[in-house]
Amino acid sequence: MKLKGTLLSSALLMLVLVTAVFYAQLLGHQLQQLTYQRQSMYYRARTLAVLAQKLDLKPGQKASSAQGQVEMLKDQVRVLLPNGPKYTLDQID
Repeated sequence: MKLKGTLLSSALLMLVLVTAVFYAQLLGHQLQQLTYQRQSMYYRARTLAVLAQKLDLKPGQKASSAQGQVEMLKDQVRVLLPNGPKYTLDQID
C-alpha cells in the first residue's frame, strides 16, 4: 500500500514538473515574439525616416504610404506606423 502511494506521488510530482517546464518554454517563446515585433516596428520606422530624408522633406511636411506616415520636424522625424506606436527619431545621416 505504501509503494502505491509513493508511485502516485512521484507521478504527480513528475506531472507538475513537466507542466512547469512547458509553461516556462511557452513564456520564453512569447517574450521572443514580442521582442521581434518591437524590433521590426522600430526598423520599419527607421526605414521610413530614411526615405523621408531622401525625399528631402522640409520641416512641417508630411508624407504617407501603406507602411506609415512620416512628418519632418526641425531636427527630428516623427513616424506613425499603422496599428503601431509613434516614433520620434533624430535625423539619420
